Amino acid sequence: MKLIIKGQEPKEWVEHRLTQGAVYEPIQPLRNALYGEQGGICAYCMRRLQTEPDLAHIQTNRIEHLSPQSTDLTHTMEYTNMVMCCSGWSPSIETRDECHCDNNRGNQPLSLSPLDPKVIDSLSYGKDGSLISSNLLWNQEINTILNLNNRWLKSARSQVREGVINSLNRKIKNKIKNKKGSKDWTEKILREELQSWEKRDATGLFKPYSGMVITLLRKYLRKAQSQR
Repeated sequence: MKLIIKGQEPKEWVEHRLTQGAVYEPIQPLRNALYGEQGGICAYCMRRLQTEPDLAHIQTNRIEHLSPQSTDLTHTMEYTNMVMCCSGWSPSIETRDECHCDNNRGNQPLSLSPLDPKVIDSLSYGKDGSLISSNLLWNQEINTILNLNNRWLKSARSQVREGVINSLNRKIKNKIKNKKGSKDWTEKILREELQSWEKRDATGLFKPYSGMVITLLRKYLRKAQSQR
């Protein structure tokens, strides 16, 4: 996950929700605002949000209510209660047991939120792409409610992690290994790589899985600083 900073709700949505008798409706300006706010990546798994429907499952991006509509009608129309998620299906995932994000959550209660800095700070990532929270409840929700450690997502994150490490290695002339096997990446190299993942591209999009990479690079940078 990557921290989502909520912006101002679109005026079209304000007009809609203030209309007498209005009910929740995922109007396009609302969808566009959430997509842009998140830089085109899913609020939970950080995959690239789709621009076309997933034809295999006839689904597309989903607007997720952090506090579910089924149990909390008072926040249904609040922009601060909404994020955008992917379809919840991944390539080569064919069974219901392997769907993820909002698609797997359904109406289950969820205490973690991508809007909460404490949640993001609790996260770490394993070499195999596994996502772990130091908070036991949040870690359980990651695995059972959001299913963010299914085989496809772990593999995708692992590949991105490997790509980042290869990128760092290409930037140093001498790949010196210490006894623990870590590479001799300088603070300058790490900062440059971090900046490239923290910023949006020319179209306003973040790189997929950028939250994971930012977490890893900040960890490597702290280690490099401690070795001065």
